[in-house]
Amino acid sequence: MTMQMLQEWCEANRPELAPLFTLVQEYRRWGKVLSTFILGYLKALNPALANRMQLVEKALSNCDVFLPSHYEVEFLCGIRDPEKAAEFFAPFGLKVFGCKMGAHGVFLTDYHTSMYLPSLYEGTPVDVIGAGDAFSSTFACAWKRGYDLHDAGVLASAASAFVLDEVGCTTGMKDFDTVLRYAKERGAIK
Repeated sequence: MTMQMLQEWCEANRPELAPLFTLVQEYRRWGKVLSTFILGYLKALNPALANRMQLVEKALSNCDVFLPSHYEVEFLCGIRDPEKAAEFFAPFGLKVFGCKMGAHGVFLTDYHTSMYLPSLYEGTPVDVIGAGDAFSSTFACAWKRGYDLHDAGVLASAASAFVLDEVGCTTGMKDFDTVLRYAKERGAIK
């Protein structure tokens, strides 16, 4: 639904951007991975809506990987348990669902295998802004490169660890090889 709302807004206010949303749909039909980050959109929308899921239902039907934070999950469906949340989101046809839990790690499922992975970060974060984005983008990259659920999650956690040590949402982001080396050095991935 978020994409639909953005497309409608663009059609009314920025028609030159509207074709972008058609391309997103085509990208999915080609079998490319789509991921979505919704917190920024949700904050801008009316939080008093009775059915908050209507905000994302259409987007989820066009999404392969959905990795909301535990706050976003609770906001959307009122569920605190990540495994129950995975069951709730299963009808949308996701290939991967994950619930990011900050310092407590992440719950991931591809609806065949489910797991909890710890955070790879040790210490006190300098700045948490961007850590979830680093996780989501790195997970999608690793998963698309053929890493399994576990290893993609570990690499995503490693990417987040770098971001937590810097001020700013992208300052700590590292290249894929550096993230891979970091995870291997910690014995979290082979």
